[in-house]
Amino acid sequence: TGNEEGLFYALDLGGTNFRVLRVLLGGKEGGIINQEFTEVSIPPSLMVGTSKELFDFIAIELAKFVAQEGEDFQVPVGEKRHLGFTFSFPVKQTS
Repeated sequence: TGNEEGLFYALDLGGTNFRVLRVLLGGKEGGIINQEFTEVSIPPSLMVGTSKELFDFIAIELAKFVAQEGEDFQVPVGEKRHLGFTFSFPVKQTS
């Protein structure tokens, strides 16, 4: 809608890497106030391993990125972080 305000995270999972983005939105008038991202290579062993191993790795790397939130990106106490996923390949959701 363009009215979104607050801190949002996005995770873009590609073939050999994934990107984690942190963006602070200021609504229709403020637009993108600030953003940061990191790109992480996926170890080859995880590309042929189980989905649990892959997503455990992604969760660990995401936690590292979230832990580096600067003062500009602090979430108020009691407020949850919002996270969206993008997969650059077909995914079958089973649960």
